[in-house]
Amino acid sequence: MAKATMTVERRTVEDKTVTVTLSNDEAETLLALVVKVAGSPQGSPREHTESIYGALRAAGVRDWCKPGTGIFKWDDHPMNLLSGGIQFADYKKGTE
Repeated sequence: MAKATMTVERRTVEDKTVTVTLSNDEAETLLALVVKVAGSPQGSPREHTESIYGALRAAGVRDWCKPGTGIFKWDDHPMNLLSGGIQFADYKKGTE
């Protein structure tokens, strides 16, 4: 006859969040930085920059370009001062 037992472990899971308060100029600067991040949007930290970008835009932070064009919309946006970019490599598998 088959026999089975079940063990239940109770654990406390701690979910950490960070709240940052930025001035409008600081938020526009952060938006300009996250736009310059390249890499795979899945499997690298770039996925987090996509989330940050979306949150800033949803909060009403001024975007740097005309939608769908990539053409600068605001001469005084911090994006105009950036050159180059940042690229994240994919996470290495098996390094947990």
